[in-house]
Amino acid sequence: MRYLEDMKRKKIYNIISIVKLVSLLFCYIIVYNRISTKNIYLNMNNAFPNVFTVQVLICSIILIYIAWSFFSVKILNFRNTRTIEIVENFIFIALYSVLDIMCRSSVSEYKFMFLFIIITATLQLGIKHGMITALVSAVSVLVIDLIYVPVSSSGVNFQFQNDLIVAAVYVLTAWPLGHYVEIEDESIRKKILNLKI
Repeated sequence: MRYLEDMKRKKIYNIISIVKLVSLLFCYIIVYNRISTKNIYLNMNNAFPNVFTVQVLICSIILIYIAWSFFSVKILNFRNTRTIEIVENFIFIALYSVLDIMCRSSVSEYKFMFLFIIITATLQLGIKHGMITALVSAVSVLVIDLIYVPVSSSGVNFQFQNDLIVAAVYVLTAWPLGHYVEIEDESIRKKILNLKI
């Protein structure tokens, strides 16, 4: 019976690991995009990245993969994985917040990155932690708007108003997904109970 729960956990862990690895890659692409638009490491003669930039990109991706592989193995062998998952989720929130600050413009299309961590947190840890992650992400986006986005001449922060909708999307993503996770867990418990009888 424990075998069914372990298999479910392992499948969820594999999916979540892939999503987090891809989101790290997206973060790197965002940073690289930001650097290249400011022409920091571009060769000005032909507008192609120079050899140094390409080497840094390749080395960074390899380092991210090696670090991720190392921590994945360590997490699977560690008893209290829940604590590590919670800390990891808040590290991702901090990373996405830094990206939001770094890419601050009139409209930052990178706010969808928070959805990755909200969905994975809800799948891993249930509705309670999913809602906490959604609320922390929403507060992070809104506070960044209040601090970094200038108020218009009419005294209204339109970006803040638009991000209230984004905050609602965060919460409305975690809430039904969390209920689905609870229903799925209850279904598995009933199946295990029926197998014992």
